[in-house]
Amino acid sequence: TGGLTWSNIVITGQLDAYTVLMTGVAGAGAVRLAVSTLSDVRDLAGNNLSWSNESEVVVVDRIAPQADAITAQTPSPVTGNTISFLVSFTEPVMGFNGRQDLNVMTTGGVQAAGAVITDGPQQFSVQLTGLVGEGTLALAVATAAPGDVTDLAGNPLAASVTSEWLVVDTVAPTALFLLTHDNPTPSDTV
Repeated sequence: TGGLTWSNIVITGQLDAYTVLMTGVAGAGAVRLAVSTLSDVRDLAGNNLSWSNESEVVVVDRIAPQADAITAQTPSPVTGNTISFLVSFTEPVMGFNGRQDLNVMTTGGVQAAGAVITDGPQQFSVQLTGLVGEGTLALAVATAAPGDVTDLAGNPLAASVTSEWLVVDTVAPTALFLLTHDNPTPSDTV
């Protein structure tokens, strides 16, 4: 079922035990095998096959997941010490659970100390914590080591979109006074 294809089937064995090997498997889907009662399969006495049970369903998934949407949940400009994102994948994933799975891109002096990842398995909440500095920040999912995001079949993450760039300013303003007159001044206006 699905988009599963194969190029060849090789049958090996003898008498009452055979191995069926499907080669050139591509795509994703499920397959179940049974021997057709219309085949030329016979026992040693020459009796035609009258019945065949079916194999268990084998699910094949050769399609790698992708992070297809990363949406900021915190509006820009970000002035607090946390920023939240919603990360969506094309299929359920596992291993998306720590800072090593994120690619945090920054400009200026922005830094994020940690990350908290919750929910899943296809849509996750990501909260970057310990945000300091001024500049911009964007988020993607790491597609290379040490990131270890895979789908349920073990296919590694193939690609990730990048969130929009957000302005980050966690530095409080300060007031600076400049003296515009001589000090001491004889003026009645200061």
